[in-house]
Amino acid sequence: MPGGDYEGHRAVARKLGTEVPAPGEVISLRVVPAEPGTPWTVDLDGRSWRLAREANL
Repeated sequence: MPGGDYEGHRAVARKLGTEVPAPGEVISLRVVPAEPGTPWTVDLDGRSWRLAREANL
């Protein structure tokens, strides 16, 4: 859940290509593992993640 109070959270939202939370806002995102180097992914704790798609739910 990226929150807008921290630049790191806003950076994650930008890398995933989603809405960037404003200060004081929190957004909820469902992510799934991704292949490294895939567009619109973010690396967290040594793994690549992307937004889940309808087919992943």
